[in-house]
Amino acid sequence: MCTLLDAVLGYAGLYVPPGEPPLKNVTLSITTNFLNSAEGSILVAKGFIERKGRGIYFARGEVWLDSSTLLATGVGTFKYVR
Repeated sequence: MCTLLDAVLGYAGLYVPPGEPPLKNVTLSITTNFLNSAEGSILVAKGFIERKGRGIYFARGEVWLDSSTLLATGVGTFKYVR
């Protein structure tokens, strides 16, 4: 769950329009909150940018099970690598 949140939060800040050079980042900090446990078949992770600067950005995310049970949330701080 932590690795999934790290990936979705990190990738949330790496979007660039087609034709522009790709961005790279490193994780500075991540906090995960485990809210539920359940059995199911499909995990969906969603990442959202909270604030974006020139060198650092902040993101939050959620992990849902079968689109009905919120399993975990996370917040992270990431640094762009130039």
